[in-house]
Amino acid sequence: MLKAALLRAGAEGRLPIEAMEAWLRASSELRRSLQQLVKAAVVLQRAADAPTGDDGRAQAAAG
Repeated sequence: MLKAALLRAGAEGRLPIEAMEAWLRASSELRRSLQQLVKAAVVLQRAADAPTGDDGRAQAAAG
């Protein structure tokens, strides 16, 4: 949605091409960062949910 709006604004001359490109790069970097944040949250949640042994360390899943 944002990408389409930026491309449209650039194509229609409402946004200079250099600015459009900068905004597209920034939004792409933000999207990738958010994806990595979600991946990290999933890993942390799985680690928190993992059964632990007597020493408090996570045990490997059997099977």
